[in-house]
Amino acid sequence: MAHKAQASIKKPTEPQFLSSEKTGQYMTWICFAIMALGFILRLYYTHLTAYNISKHDLGYVTGLSSEKLGSGHLGYIEYITREMALPNFNPTSRWSFYNPPFFHATAAVLLGFFHMLGIPDARAWELVQYLPCVAIFFSVIGVYKILKLFDIKGVPMMVGLALVSFHPTLSYLSLALNNDAMSFMFTIWAVYFAICWYREPKKKTIVYLALAIGLGMMTKLTVALIAPPVALLFAVRFFKDKKWMDYIKQFAIFLAICVPTGLFWGIRNLWLYDLPITYVQALPENSGQNVSGFTMAERFGWPAWSDFLRLDASWSKPTPDHNIWSQTLRTALFDDNALTWETEEQMLKGKILMVLTLGLFFLLTALTVWGLIRAKQQSPLLRTFIAFAAILIMGNFVKFCMDYPMTCTIHFRYIAPVLLYGSIGLGFWWESTKKKIPARIILAVVALAVLTTCVISTELYTECLPVLEAAAK
Repeated sequence: MAHKAQASIKKPTEPQFLSSEKTGQYMTWICFAIMALGFILRLYYTHLTAYNISKHDLGYVTGLSSEKLGSGHLGYIEYITREMALPNFNPTSRWSFYNPPFFHATAAVLLGFFHMLGIPDARAWELVQYLPCVAIFFSVIGVYKILKLFDIKGVPMMVGLALVSFHPTLSYLSLALNNDAMSFMFTIWAVYFAICWYREPKKKTIVYLALAIGLGMMTKLTVALIAPPVALLFAVRFFKDKKWMDYIKQFAIFLAICVPTGLFWGIRNLWLYDLPITYVQALPENSGQNVSGFTMAERFGWPAWSDFLRLDASWSKPTPDHNIWSQTLRTALFDDNALTWETEEQMLKGKILMVLTLGLFFLLTALTVWGLIRAKQQSPLLRTFIAFAAILIMGNFVKFCMDYPMTCTIHFRYIAPVLLYGSIGLGFWWESTKKKIPARIILAVVALAVLTTCVISTELYTECLPVLEAAAK
């Protein structure tokens, strides 16, 4: 009887709010909130600052009624708006006109539309400035979808998404009227569609992938760095599945879309002006940014620890900013002196942010390597794909700094996609652990550090961004 009585006692049911379905819904809403809040903050930053605040080759405009040519990205956009055509002259004659034209043409269409509505010139430029802000928003959505593809969930999902959504690099990229934000967006979505295609090789997916890479290369040629890892996925699927004709047709579609879209500008300039397809407009050797006089150890070796606490990025004075480690960290957080430091408290927050970010870099790098090696639940080929893409972008950055020894080349914006790979790596690492106390402590440390950097960077970009009127500049 006692045995029957005990058997009749029901175990307490799990509270509804702790069910896996409910928990999944809460996680989804938290992720949406992270993306939305990051977008709102970047909108605010964009509203706060002038369209021509950035230092990254923005140049100047002369006015649509003028016959003179402007320079830089702004001059490029103005020319297309005025002439309703791409530049018909050697692009090396004007600064930054060598860049592929997709971003500039898109911005020119918007600028022309706003002028057609009768919006004054300065205000029209301010409205066009929201284009990179929107591109960054879609980039963050792409990051979220990639993490979902890998079934990363819970704290690693939220931490990885927050790391990207609130990162200072995406804050200042959303302000700059150049092609960096849009090229970042296309890189993220190329990764997404490549993974989708590998898991389910459909023609529709390979078309999206071809458009992402092709339009990305028409925005900035460095988006082509994702092509070799994608080719690896293609090759493995081709020889593994042995669907010869089906895949040959798909690859033909891919090449038919991607190659002419991505390379037409480079091939045109090669044909007309004998410019290499990979041409980059270099500064003169007597530029104040030249760092070639420093040794390789000084440029690529570990600097003094005090250099990681200096907030100003003096890009026009190469003496303090020749080192790739400290300069990349500074530009990741503060761009090229994008913030104005007014109080000791603000400077202290900036230094804390630098120290935390440096620590996170080493910790996330270690966890990513661990996860890429040991996350057995994930496809070995997709882990190789992620590792290959990350190594390629970092290797290209080092080569770029060696080939063009200027302080302006030592900038985190050229390797911004590594934020995605760090977020993926964190999720992979968590999958590969036994989730015991040491692993939980490490995850808590990462989460706390990311949360702190999000709060500090938000405060600094809210307090220290200079409020400038575009018409007065």
